Amino acid sequence: MKTILFPLPCGFSILAISLATEASIVLGFSFPELVASSDVIVQGVVVASKCSDQKGLVITKNLVRAERCFKGCELSDGAAIEIVTLGGSKNGVGFWIPGEASFTVQERFVAFLRLQEGSFRVVGMAQ
Repeated sequence: MKTILFPLPCGFSILAISLATEASIVLGFSFPELVASSDVIVQGVVVASKCSDQKGLVITKNLVRAERCFKGCELSDGAAIEIVTLGGSKNGVGFWIPGEASFTVQERFVAFLRLQEGSFRVVGMAQ
């Protein structure tokens, strides 16, 4: 916390104003932590992406074709899954969260995923 002192005229006392500065720091997961925190680990390719507004937030729903499943393999190879990420752009307006994972159509990747509210979310952001 930083304190700023302002002298007042005519012998009045000193006014102290405290300014609190806050920031967020996200620590990366180790590989064992990523595995343990994931419901599903999948290699896949993005076949479609669509941005929408959900409860006042811009989100992107990524339709992914699973090519290989490393954990949580109740998904069969070739299954379609939806990965939701925060941010994206729609009608020329963009919203991004630093560190959040993002995908592009035809991108191939391995993702550590957690099932949340009926969709998969990336574990550990974009590390």
